[in-house]
Amino acid sequence: MRTVNADGHAVMGRMHKPGDEKRSVVILRPADYDEWLHTKNVEAVRTMLQRYPADEMAAMPK
Repeated sequence: MRTVNADGHAVMGRMHKPGDEKRSVVILRPADYDEWLHTKNVEAVRTMLQRYPADEMAAMPK
């Protein structure tokens, strides 16, 4: 599982206790699956290692 820093992310930044490091799993878009699994282009992979847009996520309290 790959993670990236989630400081300042509107959704994932709230998922840890105050003072704890904020991390988010890398969520790939379906259109990127094949390239992620088969590319040898390191730069292409790096562009996929980013936070998923908060406005495309849904979060609900328990």
